[in-house]
Amino acid sequence: MYEADGFWRQKGNTQTGEISYHTPGSAWITALATGIVVVIFAVKYPVTNLNIGLTKVSAPVLPVLAVLFLIFSFITLRKSIHFFVLTIGMARVPYVRWLKWIMPVLIILVLLGFLLLIPTVTMKLSGF
Repeated sequence: MYEADGFWRQKGNTQTGEISYHTPGSAWITALATGIVVVIFAVKYPVTNLNIGLTKVSAPVLPVLAVLFLIFSFITLRKSIHFFVLTIGMARVPYVRWLKWIMPVLIILVLLGFLLLIPTVTMKLSGF
């Protein structure tokens, strides 16, 4: 096996070439088209409203995200298409990590929520 693997060992030892990054034109077109769609949504829905009880919170979430997408798309595409794909899929969490870390935290929060519901159910509360 050592002799059979000799070709790859020698190739690994003698390879001095640099890694060259290349971004195809289709990636730039895809980034531009996606950016245009994101900007259209940001213009159509400039303010995101969140209602919590009687409180209303308004924030320009989509315009900020559109600007961040355009900036990071340009930066990552200048380097390589691989970095651009990582930028698009950044929110994706691997399933194993999700089960290992996030799910126990969510289960604890759900149980804590149920425990906090006990006093409100057992107490006699008058109307607000």
